[in-house]
Amino acid sequence: MTDINTTLRGDQKKPEENPKSASVIAKKIGKGLLAICLMVAIFTFSSWQLSVIVETVNCLYKNNSDKPCPYPANENAPPYRSKALPGWKMDPITAFINILMSVAADGLLGLARGMKCCGKDLPTATGIPIVKATNVMKGGAKGNTTTMKGGFKGDGISNINVQFGDMGWKPFDVYSNDIGWPYDEVKNSSSFSFGNWLGSSQIKAWSIPRQLLQATLLFLANFMSPKMGERGAWIARFVITIMIPTIFGFLLVASHIVALCSTIWGGFFQHVFAGNMSGSLWGFFFTWMLVLYNLIVQPLELSASFFMIPWLRGGQSWVKANWRSMENGGYRQILLTSSFIAFIIVVLFAFYPFFA
Repeated sequence: MTDINTTLRGDQKKPEENPKSASVIAKKIGKGLLAICLMVAIFTFSSWQLSVIVETVNCLYKNNSDKPCPYPANENAPPYRSKALPGWKMDPITAFINILMSVAADGLLGLARGMKCCGKDLPTATGIPIVKATNVMKGGAKGNTTTMKGGFKGDGISNINVQFGDMGWKPFDVYSNDIGWPYDEVKNSSSFSFGNWLGSSQIKAWSIPRQLLQATLLFLANFMSPKMGERGAWIARFVITIMIPTIFGFLLVASHIVALCSTIWGGFFQHVFAGNMSGSLWGFFFTWMLVLYNLIVQPLELSASFFMIPWLRGGQSWVKANWRSMENGGYRQILLTSSFIAFIIVVLFAFYPFFA
């Protein structure tokens, strides 16, 4: 007996498309062309993100006190050690509001790196060189140096004020002072208090992942160093640019594991090994709260930093550098030639049925 349900479902094979028809050929060529354009766009976007590596490493060696570094890792420097005036202390609620209001600036890159409040004028930034990309091609070609100047200037967006009650903030002034909470609780609260435990725990929970991230980015930057030679650095930059989506994707996945381990260490085990009984007790009961928070916030901030750093610190200069001619240290001829060859392969594949 015929299965009526099967018949009603239309369980029949669709007629195969004629590979020699014009519509099928056009579809194949269109898909191939789209894939080629997508790959070129990804390379361009990856070039823009090169500034994440360069800016982080440059900041390790040429730190400017007026310019906050991405991924702050030094436990004895802001935001872990606030530059707030003696006796000045911000309550947690106000500090948290500052953090939320500064997510469009470098506050996104550092926990508790918000905008100082309380009615006083904030220091504004002046134009600061953001990135200096020197591109030297093999074969004795002359170096082509491009300097991008950027940052938010004092008479620009950094002067935008946001009012909350009787307090004002400048949420887009990325060069303002640090909040310090909860980190300042380490020096402002008793060693037996919850605030002291929270501050010391979060310092470890956030500084350790950033130290590991800095080490990873420094390792990658070493291959682009002039010490590798002109040709070696040129090739390495091309390979790293291609691999950036994979590298950053791996870092995002690994950030969950790192956040978990660093938070458990910072919230509990560091106090146990230090013989801090009160800290150990606070950690035994409350570390799980820090784990839940950091597992969400740390990967989110890391992901956002991959976009914020290039946007704020001259990512476009690396797009220009990689799209220059090979004589000037770029890869334009390689990209255009590869795209042309790929398109020829796509066309040949589309017309292959006529030759089979």
